[in-house]
Amino acid sequence: MQNLSSEMQLLLSTPVFKGLGATDFRGMDLLWEVRTVKAEEILWYQGQSASELAIVSRGTLRAQINEQVLGRIGKGELVGELAVFTDDFRSATVVADQDDVQLLVLSKDGLQLLRDGHWTIYDRLLNSALMRLGNRIRLTNLEIAKKSKGTDAQVKAEEPSWLGSMFSKLPFASEPTPPSAVTALRKLPGLQSAHPMSLKTIMSAMQPKYIAKGKPLVLEGDAGDSAFLLVEGVIEVFRNVRGGMAQHLASLYPGALLGTGSLILGERRNASCVASKNTAVWVYEMSKAQSDALQDEPSMLWRESLLSALAFQLRSADELLVLIEQGKRPESDYDKVRRSLSGY
Repeated sequence: MQNLSSEMQLLLSTPVFKGLGATDFRGMDLLWEVRTVKAEEILWYQGQSASELAIVSRGTLRAQINEQVLGRIGKGELVGELAVFTDDFRSATVVADQDDVQLLVLSKDGLQLLRDGHWTIYDRLLNSALMRLGNRIRLTNLEIAKKSKGTDAQVKAEEPSWLGSMFSKLPFASEPTPPSAVTALRKLPGLQSAHPMSLKTIMSAMQPKYIAKGKPLVLEGDAGDSAFLLVEGVIEVFRNVRGGMAQHLASLYPGALLGTGSLILGERRNASCVASKNTAVWVYEMSKAQSDALQDEPSMLWRESLLSALAFQLRSADELLVLIEQGKRPESDYDKVRRSLSGY
């Protein structure tokens, strides 16, 4: 790695940019700053406006809220990326866990420059942020399932009857014409002002799916590699907890994304999603293959909207976990907090 800047050498050695070469950066290593912090030095404060993200190149950081440690961030991992990508405030204080922790720091302005003209690098950062956030949500959901008592019966699959099977084959039992998904897509973060052609490309990659009143879209534990955009109707979300019971998590409305954990991580469905007893439902399904096949601006916009939806889900899940740990039961208006809960 002779004749390469110290920033470039460190960038090429990180897992985020594995397989890339110096030519892929085209001088964009100059946007990065190598920073060293001492033990117990605070990098960012909770509630602070986010102006930069970083990759840990040596040592360990810890994230904490009011002295309670939420987790540690080690070598090769992104830190602070969520608040920067979503233009939000810091959700936790980040502290150096040991002496001489080394970071590669990128400003928000630098990230925007990458987004505007260096998509190879930006895509790597965006994909790493999605994977990291997906894993954080998965761990939080496990804690919710462990600590919830549950007040509802678990959702189960229904065996089709002979009469129902025959009825579904008749011409008059066919599904109605699917609605357009454009209005629901425009409700997603980052897509409100997207070009109509980008929205059309994203919608064309998805498959419409009709769910009758009270019927499940997915069941917890099902295999899956797709996400769903709710276009019409209301979806009720349940997660199995202790004692053969289920916890009602949310009522979702058009514009909500479901199934992002399966799409991003390939994991089994971690909740059951059921059409409301009062409304039939239309969703548009995006498989991993279809998502990966998107290119250029539609691909970037779609993944950015996934990241923002996941960020909202993490905040909502964190708040629900806090309530459960405090021994409180969600009140009737708590759906205001959880209304756009997604990722199932």
